[in-house]
Amino acid sequence: MMPGVRSASADGTRTGETGEQSFPGQTEATILGLPPIGPLLAVRKTTKKPGRKPEQKKKKKKPQKKPEPAAKARPKKVSRKRTPQPPALIKQRLGTCRLCNADITTTFVDLGMSPLRGTSLTRDDLASMERYYPLHALVCSNCYLVQLKDVLPPAEMLSEYAGLPAASPRRLQDHRRFSRTIVKRLNLGPDSLAIEIGGHGNFLPHIKELDVPVLSIDPHQRSAHQSIDSGIATRVETFTEKLARELAARGKLGDVIIGGDVIAQVPDLHDLVAGIARLLKPRGVAILEFPYAERLIVDTQFDAIHHDQLSYLSLSTLERLVGRHKLKITEAHELSHDGGSLRVLLSHSSSARPLNNSVARILGHERKSGIFDLKTYTSFSQRSQALKRKLLSFLISSRNSGQTICGCGTPSHANTLFHFCGIGPDFLDFLIDSDPNQHGRFTPGKRIPIMPPEALRATKPDFVLILPWHLQGELMKELHFIKEWGGKFIVSTPDFLVIDPTTLEA
Repeated sequence: MMPGVRSASADGTRTGETGEQSFPGQTEATILGLPPIGPLLAVRKTTKKPGRKPEQKKKKKKPQKKPEPAAKARPKKVSRKRTPQPPALIKQRLGTCRLCNADITTTFVDLGMSPLRGTSLTRDDLASMERYYPLHALVCSNCYLVQLKDVLPPAEMLSEYAGLPAASPRRLQDHRRFSRTIVKRLNLGPDSLAIEIGGHGNFLPHIKELDVPVLSIDPHQRSAHQSIDSGIATRVETFTEKLARELAARGKLGDVIIGGDVIAQVPDLHDLVAGIARLLKPRGVAILEFPYAERLIVDTQFDAIHHDQLSYLSLSTLERLVGRHKLKITEAHELSHDGGSLRVLLSHSSSARPLNNSVARILGHERKSGIFDLKTYTSFSQRSQALKRKLLSFLISSRNSGQTICGCGTPSHANTLFHFCGIGPDFLDFLIDSDPNQHGRFTPGKRIPIMPPEALRATKPDFVLILPWHLQGELMKELHFIKEWGGKFIVSTPDFLVIDPTTLEA
């Protein structure tokens, strides 16, 4: 019953109001035959005076409380389904360095906003909105680690990777050759265990061919299921120190642990390296590959910075990181992959494995190149903007004179370049890609049409912009036929060049 609302009783009175009450003398008053007027009053016996009626002593009535007004009925709550909120676009915004935890505020380069590079668009997608994310790289003035300011949620990161193209044939050949070399050098056999973390599955198929037990730890659904289909034992999850402890407790220690690009992609560097140290056998070897910060800086590779690559390390920075987890670098090699990568071999600090002279050589080169000078990093932004202006000036001049231009390469290689420089269909008529799954689609954000390589002969453009510039030698050989109509190549990085194919060696 709501406050202030009174209900009727069985005899007609209402609870909460004044009803029949019992008073002292009620029995006596009834005997005297006094009528029950209102509340029965106690009667005092009095001496009758002649001519006067006996007086009744009036008892002051207790003031009756006014009934409280009935409370206003509260409106019934309408049951509403909670509208699902969109996921946070940014999981973490960096305030301190991932490696040394120092405050970090110095900009390496701010490349503006762009969508994820991993997925091209269908024609139906053109009517839909795309999400854009900041691409802002900072540098730590204490340890000189280059790192992205913003970290995307894991679901967004994994969706970006899902659309990336497979490794080039040249890189696949390198993986096969190196896998056979490492099996031989480490004397791996049926009693050994090779573990690949972070996915991609680039090495394990070749190691498995040599009858070495393998285990893949891969958070990416696509590559994980490819590994499972090929008979490789696979854990579909992210590699962490917690998982390493679990595997170590079950005796699943690695004679060799391989991580291709994984150290550049994880937000928690220390958790990754601590997991490697825990899972590695005492005489085991860990192998890491990652984009090399020194080459990125020297060649002004601003277009090699992507949302899924969170850290850009030098060998000096890596040495500081792994040293905190009692690991040492025993060997290091520069690779030409993706414009410049490092392949590094690690072992426990207590291991008897000697240090190869390649480590001292690369560390010495880094010191001479200014890797410990903050100006080396802060000047990168100015050089990137200068390259941007050069490229745009040429594109604008060519288009104004009526010349036609197309691009060559997968959309993922060009995403940062297109959005930092503002290059869209007004500059490039189309993009050619050898992947048939991309034909008839459009690049993310700028929405440039993607066509098969045959479109070159059909349209005969005046210029072809080579987007994966680190493959320019291979691509210009494949497309040398553009010289038949006087076509030329454009290379934007590391130096802006216009190349006449007639000057190239056959």
